Amino acid sequence: MEPLGEDEIFCIYERITRKVDKKSFSKVCKKFLKVAGFNFRLLQTKSPDLLYHVLTSSPKMSWFECHVPLSNNHMKLIAESCPNIKHLDLSLSKYLDHQVAELEFDDVGLCAIASACIHMDHTDKVTEKVMEPLGEDEIFCIYERITRKVDKKSFSKVCKKFLKVAGFNFRLLQTKSPDLLYHVLTSSPKMSWFECHVPLSNNHMKLIAESCPNIKHLDLSLSKYLDHQVAELEFDDVGLCAIASACIHMDHVNLYGRLHIKEIGIGSLVRSCRNLELLNLQNCANVSDKSLNMIGEATHLKELYLSRCNLISDLGLEYLANGDLRYCLEELDLDKCDRITDNGIVYLKKLVSLRSLSLCGCGANITDHGVVALCELPNLETLYLNSLTSMTDISLLEIGRKCLKMLVLSFSGYFHGKLLSQLL
Repeated sequence: MEPLGEDEIFCIYERITRKVDKKSFSKVCKKFLKVAGFNFRLLQTKSPDLLYHVLTSSPKMSWFECHVPLSNNHMKLIAESCPNIKHLDLSLSKYLDHQVAELEFDDVGLCAIASACIHMDHTDKVTEKVMEPLGEDEIFCIYERITRKVDKKSFSKVCKKFLKVAGFNFRLLQTKSPDLLYHVLTSSPKMSWFECHVPLSNNHMKLIAESCPNIKHLDLSLSKYLDHQVAELEFDDVGLCAIASACIHMDHVNLYGRLHIKEIGIGSLVRSCRNLELLNLQNCANVSDKSLNMIGEATHLKELYLSRCNLISDLGLEYLANGDLRYCLEELDLDKCDRITDNGIVYLKKLVSLRSLSLCGCGANITDHGVVALCELPNLETLYLNSLTSMTDISLLEIGRKCLKMLVLSFSGYFHGKLLSQLL
């Protein structure tokens, strides 16, 4: 007879009608299992209570699988009976209801197994299938469904403790809830990428600085304008200086829409982070010519985004062009900086590494004189001149004649098309 599995045994058992016969059949099966258990090398079971009849002593067992709930007593039995297990698979394919979950084994049971079965080399499935990683949205959804205050408090404590432990190994963090940082970032020396797109205070920034000294990519861009009251609580140069001083390995910094950033914070960022390659200050209302004077000191900066920084004037462009930045900057965005004129644009021809320049919407103060000066840039490949209403055909002719490396040219919003064929 072929060996019978649990399904076949249960099928036979169900067909027995008399109670006395059912009892006899059970005794025979249990006795057989106790004897046979000594030679088991692999056991897969859906009925954990059968373990009491099988695992009296199974020293040869090396592979054990069970995909239904187990108690601490079951775990202790496995530990005592099967010391030579190597492969342990206790993964659950279904979520447990509340009552069953209460009876599930915990650290006590797992410790019993770990202490006795020291030869295990495959235990990852113990937790891998129990629950997928939860994001903040799922955690908040669970929290909102908890009705009792005491349960809400317990749930919060568990989450906070987990985050503190897990935070040590975080390499990337994206959060919408800055106050959670106090529970996550006690110490995160491995974190290299941090993103937060909601308001942050100076205290938040100092916490990030103290906890994550090895950040390389910092994205604090805001996608929405802040109302006045929230904006008052936003971090300023104090918070940015704290980050800059501590996180000196940063090479990518995005501060889009942060309203209180000025030259002191920007200067600290440029001087402390010598490997900075990308800086995004778009929509930063307080970025001024003094800020650009600080940025001009950068020696590795390749990408600089300054669109809608309306305090920038020709003097700021002069600072950029006369600093060390002129040797490294490859991409510059000045869209809608409507205070700059031809006098400032002329200075940009000193940016010898510049490959991409955008001047869209900079107004009527940029004319052919300024655009023609840009044609002296030796490596210019991409040029956006949309909505420069004072430009004429002269600019297009000079670009076509001198900019031999040009790959992308955009001039929509003003040009009427007479010389397009000559340009191409």
